[in-house]
Amino acid sequence: MNTPLKIGSFVAGLVAVFAMAFGVGKVFDDGGGTDDYQLRLITSQRGSTVKVRLAVLDSDDVVKRFAVRHEKRLHLIAVTKDFDVYRHLHPTMDAKGEWTVDSDLRAGEWRVFADFQPVGGDPEVLNADFGVNGTYRTLTPEGGEDEMPRDFVDDYSVNAVGSLTAGGDGSTMTFDVSDADGPVTDLQPYLGAYGHLVVLREKDMKYLHVHPEDGPPGPGITFHVEVPTAVRYRLFLDFKHGNEVHTARFILDATEGASDNHSAEMDHDEH
Repeated sequence: MNTPLKIGSFVAGLVAVFAMAFGVGKVFDDGGGTDDYQLRLITSQRGSTVKVRLAVLDSDDVVKRFAVRHEKRLHLIAVTKDFDVYRHLHPTMDAKGEWTVDSDLRAGEWRVFADFQPVGGDPEVLNADFGVNGTYRTLTPEGGEDEMPRDFVDDYSVNAVGSLTAGGDGSTMTFDVSDADGPVTDLQPYLGAYGHLVVLREKDMKYLHVHPEDGPPGPGITFHVEVPTAVRYRLFLDFKHGNEVHTARFILDATEGASDNHSAEMDHDEH
């Protein structure tokens, strides 16, 4: 990869550093519509441990009732702005409707996506940015960076078969998982499925969460993916095997498909 190193830092020295951000979500793209929600995000830091506190607001009221989707009431995806670090977190909610989770996050610039569905409402995705204090080294992508259709994570090889197609009916992609013994045929369910795929548009970090089609427990995990524009995307695949969750990463360029009325927005959940 043609990726120069960039070194940056956030001012440190306090025992705890606080940051607050607000994000607005896009209604689930199902042809309907609901009121927009807001995300109130507060982070505090002690060493490398960051406490993330958030609340979902609807007309300034804190939302407290959430539907269970994929075994959780809220999924929190945290990604560094250079796509180098990815976390799939599950905060817990208190009686006041505030969600909290502690995580070991490296210094740098982060974006979080809160993926949820209010009871009686549609699925929503909200996002907000925050920084983690400390000196950090990050890879800054350049235009000459190569695609990466295969990843080696832990003791596994994961190969992306198929291509991303923008517009039209989307495309079908299968991710084949192998280990030292060959193709893996005993994947374990994770959050109710054999895989979870998060797709981020590289230029603006627009978000898409895709769940797999029905199929056997490996070696292939198949998804139907619809991306709106023919640009570069970062993909993160969570799968479970050996009682551990593993995350494979990919860099893929989408090609132009048949024209349709898709917009350039992504922040929604794909089923």
